[in-house]
Amino acid sequence: MSQIDGQVEPGVALTDPCETARVVGERAAPYVAIHDREGSFVVEGYTAVRESGYGVLAIPADLGGDDADLGEVCRAQQVLAGYCASTALAIAMHHHTVLSLAVRWRAGDDAVGTFLQRVASENLILCSSGTVDPSKPGLRATRVAGGFRVSGRRPYASGVPGADFLLALAGDTNGEWIINVVIDPAADGVVIHDDWNGMGMRGSGSNSVTLSDVFVADADTYMQRPWPRRGRRPRAGADGAQTPAPPQGTVSPALRRLPLRIHGLMVALPVITAVYVGAGTAMYERAVALLSEGRRAHEEVTYRLVGEMASHQHTAATALESMVSEVHDDALGSEDLYVRVMLAKRQAVLASISTVELGMEALGAMSYDRDQPFEQALRDLRAGITHPLPPEHTLRGVGRSIMVRADWARGATD
Repeated sequence: MSQIDGQVEPGVALTDPCETARVVGERAAPYVAIHDREGSFVVEGYTAVRESGYGVLAIPADLGGDDADLGEVCRAQQVLAGYCASTALAIAMHHHTVLSLAVRWRAGDDAVGTFLQRVASENLILCSSGTVDPSKPGLRATRVAGGFRVSGRRPYASGVPGADFLLALAGDTNGEWIINVVIDPAADGVVIHDDWNGMGMRGSGSNSVTLSDVFVADADTYMQRPWPRRGRRPRAGADGAQTPAPPQGTVSPALRRLPLRIHGLMVALPVITAVYVGAGTAMYERAVALLSEGRRAHEEVTYRLVGEMASHQHTAATALESMVSEVHDDALGSEDLYVRVMLAKRQAVLASISTVELGMEALGAMSYDRDQPFEQALRDLRAGITHPLPPEHTLRGVGRSIMVRADWARGATD
């Protein structure tokens, strides 16, 4: 599709997702430092998202979207993060929600398909405020005529200042079921708090949202199911499969010690991780370019630092690629996928942070100047350790999963 002076037809994506991301990034880039300094939302980046059609990338073609798969979205996210990490992180919440809903649609959920058609036709932007543990939804819902009344508070709803809808998980006040709800941020009873004041990613608008007796119509809900409890584990499938069932369909006491896995998280983490890998890669390329112009370009210590920096950048990129290749509909929710995705996310984020740190060390004092982007990039990248699970929690969770399943494999019943 044609592009004229960085503009495209509103709501229509370019053929190449990375080129669309570049258009958004070029529009957002001049305002990056301003939003970082003020802690204000990346309005220009989100305006460009709408005008470029970047929001329809992952919607299936049959539903009116651009049909980009997880890998294409992640590559585009890396490009955008090189220009404005806050815009990329905020819109990651939209992209991973769309990708997760597309999984439901492919599994036969026509209601979700109808919603995605609306997102595409109206060029809507979504915001998600999910949960790692579906047994702890955070919001409470009460059945009323025609829908539900929902109350509670959701923190860190990145991108909510620019979103048309907030998607979240709510649980029955009697503890019997959970359900996904679609909230209009302008609805009565919804308050978006201007309380995001992070060290980095300061333009992402990761505010908390309070809902007070907000009415949600039946048409704006999906996937109601029993409240997950220990010992009542769902089987593998599109509903958020958990650990594969032990032989003879029994539930091993050892496996009951594993927390429930929510399938949307496995889709979300590659899209989010791509932001950090993209930001780290951009700083790697900038550092090499600046070093090549300086008087220390061919000193032995520069060679050593650049080599180590390249190693970390390669590790981050490879870890992201492995995440993307492993995540597919049939694997979602399985314990094996959880282990691999969590380990890859940890490695990619930590390696990206190390990439920037090494680049700053090689460049010296100039990298500490706020006229250069390294200082902000390092703060932005450190936000990566706050996404579930943090690095040490990842090791503990993965280790626990491995050892619990080892107990099961040897027939333990304790």
